[in-house]
Amino acid sequence: MSDLLSSLFDDVINMAESENNSLGLWREQPLSLVEFFTQMLGERPFPGKQTELLELVDKILSKDSLPEGDPLKEVTEVAAMWGKGCLLGSSTLFDANGRLWTIKELAEEEKCVEVTCVDPNTHTLTTSLASPPSKVGRAEMFKVALESGKEIVVTAEHVFMTRADRGKNRKGSFKGVKWLRLADLKVGDYIATPSRVMFKGGVDLDPREARLIGYWLGDGSFSCEGGWGSFLCSNQEVERDYCDILRTYGIEPVYNYSYNEKRTDRRCKVISHSKPLGHSKKEGNKVNEIAKKYGFVNVNSYNKRIPREIMSGNERTIVNFLEALYATDGWVSIYNGGRTVEIGYCTVNKELALDLQNLLLKIGVVARISKRKTNSDFGVAYQIRIRSKEYVKRFNDKVHIVGKHGIQVVADDILNKYGNKRKPDDIYWDRIESIESVGEDDYYDLSVLDYGNYVANGMINHNSGKDFIISGIVARTFRTV
Repeated sequence: MSDLLSSLFDDVINMAESENNSLGLWREQPLSLVEFFTQMLGERPFPGKQTELLELVDKILSKDSLPEGDPLKEVTEVAAMWGKGCLLGSSTLFDANGRLWTIKELAEEEKCVEVTCVDPNTHTLTTSLASPPSKVGRAEMFKVALESGKEIVVTAEHVFMTRADRGKNRKGSFKGVKWLRLADLKVGDYIATPSRVMFKGGVDLDPREARLIGYWLGDGSFSCEGGWGSFLCSNQEVERDYCDILRTYGIEPVYNYSYNEKRTDRRCKVISHSKPLGHSKKEGNKVNEIAKKYGFVNVNSYNKRIPREIMSGNERTIVNFLEALYATDGWVSIYNGGRTVEIGYCTVNKELALDLQNLLLKIGVVARISKRKTNSDFGVAYQIRIRSKEYVKRFNDKVHIVGKHGIQVVADDILNKYGNKRKPDDIYWDRIESIESVGEDDYYDLSVLDYGNYVANGMINHNSGKDFIISGIVARTFRTV
C-alpha cells in the first residue's frame, strides 16, 4: 500500500510540474488543496462532492485549528478515490473474458474487470485491470458522433486519445498521440478507436441457437397472439440450413405460403413451426422456447437487439451468429471493375446497427455505419459496411455466410490479387462528425491501473479525472516538507 501511495503522490507532483515547468512549484505560503488544483494543475474541481472532499482533507491536515471534540482531530489517515466523471451508465465495454458490461452494471456490482486498453508509447492494444466504476453525480452531457457511426455520451471534461500531429500526406500520418478534453476538441478532429477487442473465451452457445438468433434477427417473426413463429427466406441453401436446425429439435417446418418480394425472380418462402407458441404438448416446443428466452416474441424490426449472450460470446458463437445474420439482410458486393469487395448488412434499427458494429470488433473487423433514406415505409436504413481490404479479408477468412459462400470465394481471389497485404494497425483513426449537448444526466468514473485508458463504446478513453486529479490522496495529521 505504501508503494502505491508513494507512486500516486509522485504522479500528482509530476502532473503539477508539467503544468508549471516555467514557474516551478515553490510558493511563499501553503496552498489549500482546492488552490493546488486550480493554480498548479489548471483544473476546476466540480462543485459538490469533489470540492467538499478537498476541503475536508484540508481540515484534517490543519487539525490544530479544529475545535476540541471535533471528530476530525482523531483522524490519522485518509484515502480517497475520485475523478471528474465521464461516461453515462449505459456505456459499454468488453472485459478480457469477452463479456459485455455496462458501466452502471460494473458500478452496482463493484466489479473489477480486465479491459482492453492501448499502450500510448507503442500504440498497441493490450489489457489491464480496471477499478470498479463509481457514480459521481449529474452534469451536462454531450453526445460525440464519429464518421464511422460510433457514438458516446460524456462530460465536457472527458479525455480522448487524439493525434499529436496529423502530418502532411493524404493519408493523414501522425507523429504521436496526445490526450485532449472534449471541451478542447471540435468537429473534424481525430479520435483513436481500436481495430479489435482483446479477449479470450466468452459465452459458448449451442451453434444451432447462435444460428437461429442470426436468422430471426434478420427475417424472423414470433407472435403470442397467433401462436406461431415464422422465418422468411428466398435462398435454397439458407432454407435447407434453417429447416435442418428445426428438425434437430424435433420440429417439422411448415410452408404456409410464398410470394415474390420486390422482384419476380425473388421467390420468398415463409417457414413456420408445427407447434404453436404457448400451446406445446408434453415435451414442449424447444424452438419457440429459445425464441422466448432471447426476447424475440412480439418484437419487430425496430426494437430487436443482439442478445447479450451473443455480444458476450466466444469466437465460435459469434461466427455462427454472423453466418446466419448476413444470410438475411447482408450482402457481398464486387465492383470497380472486379477490383473492390464490400461486405455489408442493412437494418432499420440504429441500436442493432451499433450492436453489430461493436460485435465485429471481437473478430478484429472495423465497420462503418452509413444512413440512407429508403423508398419504403421504413424511412431510414442503416448500413454496416466493411470496405477496407484488410478488414474484408479478415471477415471473409472467419465468416462463411450461408448462401453467399460462392461469391465470398470469388471475393477471396480478388483480395488475394488486389488486396492490401499489410496487417491492420491496432489504432483506427476516426473523425468527429458532431458534438451536441443532450442535457443533464448521471455520470460515472472509470480508471485503469497500468495504462490509464480503456476502450468503451468502441473508442479509446482516458481514465476519468486524469487531467483533474490524483487516483488517490493520502493526508496525515502532520505536514512533511
